[in-house]
Amino acid sequence: MDRILSPKKLLRAHNKIGGIMKTKKSGLTVIVLTVIAFVFITLLMAQNEDDFISISPIEKKDTGTLMESEAVKAEPVKKEETKPSQTGQKQATVDSSEKMASVEKIVPLDLKDKLEIRIVTSDVVKYKATELAPPPNNRILVQLFKCKVDYKNIDVNKAGVNKIRSAPHNSTAWIVVDLNSKQRWKIRNEGKVIIAEILKTSEIKEEGATSKQAPPSMIYRILDVAAKNLGKQTRVVITTDGPVKYRVKKDMENKLLNINIISAISSWKEGAINREIGNVESINLKEDKHTKTIDINIKFLENLPYVVVRDQNQILIDIDNILQTGKIPKKKLDLYQRLSLNVQDASLSGILRLLSTQTGFEFSISPSVTNAPPVTIRVEDQPLYQILRDILIPRSLYYEIQNNIIKIGSVTELKSAKALRPKITKFYYPKTMLADNLKKLLDVQISKEPLLDISVTVDNTGGANRIMLVGTQEDMDQVLDMIANVDYSKDAGDYEGSEGGILKTKIFKLKNIRLQEEAGNAIESQQIAELKQTIEALLTSEGGVKGTMTFDRRTSSLIITDTPAVLKRIQKVLDTLDVKVPQVTIEAKLYEVSIGATNDLGINWKAVGQDSEPYIEGDVNVGAVPAIGSVGQFVLGTLQSGFKIDAYLKALERKNKASLLSAPKVTVQTNMPATIKTSRQVYYEESSIITQPSGPPVVTTDFKSVELPISLNVICKVDNQDTINMVVHVEVQSLIQTNRTSGPPDITKQSADTYVKAKNNETIVIGGLLTDKVTETENKVPLLGDIPLLGNLFKATSKQNEKTELIVFLTPSIVEE
Repeated sequence: MDRILSPKKLLRAHNKIGGIMKTKKSGLTVIVLTVIAFVFITLLMAQNEDDFISISPIEKKDTGTLMESEAVKAEPVKKEETKPSQTGQKQATVDSSEKMASVEKIVPLDLKDKLEIRIVTSDVVKYKATELAPPPNNRILVQLFKCKVDYKNIDVNKAGVNKIRSAPHNSTAWIVVDLNSKQRWKIRNEGKVIIAEILKTSEIKEEGATSKQAPPSMIYRILDVAAKNLGKQTRVVITTDGPVKYRVKKDMENKLLNINIISAISSWKEGAINREIGNVESINLKEDKHTKTIDINIKFLENLPYVVVRDQNQILIDIDNILQTGKIPKKKLDLYQRLSLNVQDASLSGILRLLSTQTGFEFSISPSVTNAPPVTIRVEDQPLYQILRDILIPRSLYYEIQNNIIKIGSVTELKSAKALRPKITKFYYPKTMLADNLKKLLDVQISKEPLLDISVTVDNTGGANRIMLVGTQEDMDQVLDMIANVDYSKDAGDYEGSEGGILKTKIFKLKNIRLQEEAGNAIESQQIAELKQTIEALLTSEGGVKGTMTFDRRTSSLIITDTPAVLKRIQKVLDTLDVKVPQVTIEAKLYEVSIGATNDLGINWKAVGQDSEPYIEGDVNVGAVPAIGSVGQFVLGTLQSGFKIDAYLKALERKNKASLLSAPKVTVQTNMPATIKTSRQVYYEESSIITQPSGPPVVTTDFKSVELPISLNVICKVDNQDTINMVVHVEVQSLIQTNRTSGPPDITKQSADTYVKAKNNETIVIGGLLTDKVTETENKVPLLGDIPLLGNLFKATSKQNEKTELIVFLTPSIVEE
């Protein structure tokens, strides 16, 4: 508050003094009135004492006896004018020598279920506790009357309490407790000690945030999105007409921040900001009117720190700007970034320099690294930590991280360097188990990490259930992560089993694994059975706690009830199994080709063996074409590089030396079967003799058909080198030439199974099925050859035996997503 008196009050005081001076001529009277005016001005200035916690005057509400207090409404305080005569009388009654108490110390105590703030005074004092509402934040104000206190700030950061501040206000000591959110609290005194209690599980939803005032079905509007460069930061402001719910997701690789707003529609006319503002390259809004969700994507120029906060009906995003010097703050080490590496007989130190260039991180190597043998490795899209393990562990080397620097050396070298670094001590209180049991679990896990050098000791002093950890900061963080994986606290929604084990129910929605079985699909049924067996092996079945699992085939979901630790392990397993698998398009062409033309098709007939199974070698040298085997013997091959098979086959078709029987195409998922079937119809003559009692027998002729099917079953699997492994089953039925002139023909059925490796879009050829085709040709002299009886002298009949081969061209290609 400003301590300068307003002009109106100064003028009023001046006029009073001037009027009295005109009527009273006595000099003594003027002096007395001047003294009274000076006292009056001093008291008015004292009424405008500045508030040290920087709040507007509000109506303060005493809630010291309540466990839950409502937010105080910010209303101006009604001030009553104090008459000079009354003020002077009150000032005269103040005894300046009156003894005042003092605050000796303020002690925050972190207890099991609450935080106690103990204010110790030198004598018993009267006090008043008040809760102050935002802005800027929730606070508890404790006023100690006729008490002194020093200026002091105490950082707490526990149980929803940020810090404690103290300052003197005239004859009153003010103690302010800054809260992170609205909390339940109460206050009491025990003689010279005033105790404020803040419950740890006491966070209260702010007014307007309850389900009654803002039900989930309420739809809000996005009114505006704006960005402004503030110098050191760029601020993006999303304005809505209500307290929307939102989620934040950061894509470090694409420098993208996604704000997903739930139950909202957009009325922002622009819809996008496509110009650079500070560290923001662009802002785009995408609305899903069906689900009533909005995605606001903020594209960064550089990956720099950011903060997202809510201010009533606005979402504020503050992004650090790039420094004027052009230097970008060093990013945090990410061992999970994925890399590809292909080196042969390279030095280890050279590979580490390459990784440093690709990742932007520094490496510190010990002398043993320079003597390590050369490295040959080829990996595709693997995390950095896995690449380091694959390179270092075979050479008896390890790595550890210190201040975003990867240090590499032998175990002895790294431990010797670690012994020189300072160690810290921390106490941990187990939430769900005894300290002895937790230590046993930690001992097992620490023994598997050769570089961990940390001491774990059980401390049961005074009945305490805690463990003491002593080690470097890096080792301490690693052990605390181990503890977080095994020691879970009970939260809302949990319930206890018969033996006290905490159980939770979670629904796992599968994205890429189908749980609906199709009749006759043995492979899919086997995959579902294997998934069920894998998950059941992870369920708890000891200690009186038994996990359960059920399938919801309609939504492809798993409903699992078990302990939080088991659910977390199941989530990791499903994240590994439930991935999108590639699809393969298989294009087949079945041709019947004259045997003389197959030698010019440009096929490398070369099958080799692997693991006692024949397969096609992808890259083979062009060699002489071996003689085709006997009828029914399948042979495999690949097309020569650069040979245009389609054009050549069409040329053979025009010469009647090739015939396309079928050209099916099918797309199938990896590890799933694809079946291609085609058939030919062959007609034959069948004669019947019908005898009649009164006449000669009658010979009847009828033509019937028989189907000759050709089936092709393929199961594909794509490896990480984009090589397609195929299990192929071919089955063909064909005719056998006989001397019979009528009756059904003889049919032979041949099949073959093989394992084929092919590159993407490479054509595999399956051939070897030979058939004899007899062609009867009649040559005659025109007109004369048509004369009955005598015409036989002018014509001749010849039979030609032609061999044909059934060839299957199989071209697999990976479907690009």
